[in-house]
Amino acid sequence: MKGVNPKLFNILLLYLPLQFSGVYCVNWLEWWTYDGISGPSFWGLINPEWALCNQGQRQSPVDIEPKLVLYDPQLPDLYITPSKVRGKVVNTGHTVSFLVEPGNRHLVNVSGASLSYNYQVWQIDLHWGDEGPGSEHTIGGKQFDGELQIIGYNGELYSKEKDALSSPQGVVGIAVLLKEGEITNLELEKLIDGAGKIKYAGDEEPLSDLQLTKLLPATTEFVTYEGSLTKPGCQESVVWIIPNKPIYLTKRQREHLKLLMQGTKEDQRGPLAGNFRPEQGLNGRLIRTNINLNKRKDAECEMNPLFHFEANK
Repeated sequence: MKGVNPKLFNILLLYLPLQFSGVYCVNWLEWWTYDGISGPSFWGLINPEWALCNQGQRQSPVDIEPKLVLYDPQLPDLYITPSKVRGKVVNTGHTVSFLVEPGNRHLVNVSGASLSYNYQVWQIDLHWGDEGPGSEHTIGGKQFDGELQIIGYNGELYSKEKDALSSPQGVVGIAVLLKEGEITNLELEKLIDGAGKIKYAGDEEPLSDLQLTKLLPATTEFVTYEGSLTKPGCQESVVWIIPNKPIYLTKRQREHLKLLMQGTKEDQRGPLAGNFRPEQGLNGRLIRTNINLNKRKDAECEMNPLFHFEANK
């Protein structure tokens, strides 16, 4: 069809049969995926409310290029309340999420770093690969085995996360990179054990006494930038903070995650693995860090002297 956007045309080929069959309301929140014609390249086309996914200029994830990171001596340490919380581990059909019980959300506040407000954590999302890597953010072009994202909303300005999602600095995302190794993280083990019981979309498993601070690597160093949610509708309201070390997940834990499926038991689809959005352009944004390279003497690192991605000791 001359003059028609080929991506949009492919979407119409799927959507028109639904209209003629009498189905006029499509639940796009269930329909989007991480590949194919409902994947990241099409998120902004299949639903007008997700236009930022294709048109936004401050999208996430991004590649953290060490040579371009700006040292900011005014950045304070990141602080997270060391309280334990209750919630449930859920197979959303797109990922594994830990949803903090609403009555517990006030227990864990995130502040400091590049944040001007206090943020209340409401969920944690996991991203991982199948046979290869699966992190969303990358360092110097290198993708890691997975990524754990702690998501909170601005509790000082908004009463609930829905109101904060489309507001500037409404959301914080702490992106902890995951690397396969022998040393596991005990709190991550709790999450993945729970994930082993939710094979299909919609399955959930209660989880209590999760201490979010213990999901963080043993470092006060981080990089930070302003970006977006990494799933539809890609709202550009997120302050991202990426600690300067990963935590480890074991080969056994990775195998557990590979067993999880996108669909329900009755409507089985593909595996959840590979649930990461590709890198987005920086478009002139600054990435800041509290790491003063000029004072660092330990310049031996597998990637770059600025970044020390090693197992927690």
